[in-house]
Amino acid sequence: MTDDSLQEPILLQDDWQFVVDANPEKQKSPSLLNLIAGAGLICLAIALFVISIKADVDPITLQMSTTAPILLGIGLIARYFLMSKTDDANPVVITQQGIHIEHPKKPIQRTWQQVGYSKVESDAFADRKVIKLYDLRGKLITQVSDKVNQFDRLVELVEQMISQANPNAADAIALKKQRKTAYLLIVFGTCFLAAAIFLFYDYQSMLRAEQLLKTKAITGNAHILRHFTAPNGWTRRIEYRITTPEGLTADHNVQVEPEVWEMLHENGIVPVNYIPDEPSISRLVTGQILDDMQKPSPQLLLVIIAGFGIAGVFLFIGFIAWLGWDISQDSKTGKFKIRRLKKPTQSADEKVL
Repeated sequence: MTDDSLQEPILLQDDWQFVVDANPEKQKSPSLLNLIAGAGLICLAIALFVISIKADVDPITLQMSTTAPILLGIGLIARYFLMSKTDDANPVVITQQGIHIEHPKKPIQRTWQQVGYSKVESDAFADRKVIKLYDLRGKLITQVSDKVNQFDRLVELVEQMISQANPNAADAIALKKQRKTAYLLIVFGTCFLAAAIFLFYDYQSMLRAEQLLKTKAITGNAHILRHFTAPNGWTRRIEYRITTPEGLTADHNVQVEPEVWEMLHENGIVPVNYIPDEPSISRLVTGQILDDMQKPSPQLLLVIIAGFGIAGVFLFIGFIAWLGWDISQDSKTGKFKIRRLKKPTQSADEKVL
């Protein structure tokens, strides 16, 4: 159907209909390249993970070399499936009674009394906007993207008909969904915050240990408990125990340079620097290998800052959602709207950004 055959709502006695077809110029079939490239990137991430483990790189380098390709791969796979799920190529018919979408397998038909809520969202993965329709329980019925003709008019009519049929249902359903989303965001935000606090405390402890080793350390001999190779097959490690003259003890498991490791043996001794009243703070006099998670490095500080930042974003959005504030995008202007979801007895406050 071409643009000429698209109809404005026409009153036919007590009825009218508005028909929307796909716009061939905007249609994009979900490319298998997205699926193949996404799977390839995930395989690459797995290969890099195995190589990094065998090469014994530090945890931060391991994280950076695997996280990016995994996230990009998931994004490409999500793009493929998201583009496959919308009813872009099927005619959408809106009447005074309800909405009907032709579908090769099973047509979708609902009266307006069965549709409780609609929401326009921007889909960054598929580079489009979609209108999602939900039933009275908040379950997704279907979604239609802006790759159809007269998308803005479609959105306007759907919102108008839902508000007439169920004037109080939309905000009630949206608020219920907001609360679920808010709960997940607050949980994730709290987890990130806890992890960031733990790393920050560990970072401060490492700074303190470095300072003490520079100013108060003494040299002594530690007893080697284990002299072994790590499970990756080539990382050389020893476990040693320090016993101070006062009887304080502490065990340490450390990575050692291969040349130094060859000169050591189980039940032998190794020279160490340690703090007399805190033997838990110790370091080999020579040959110990520290990765970026065992010293107060700039990379670790960046991870901590990123953790606090992510936690702040999750918690802020979570609390805003819990309080019932909804952020949506106008399908015509592209401007974002912040709206307080109302209860049946309340009016909605709306502010356009």
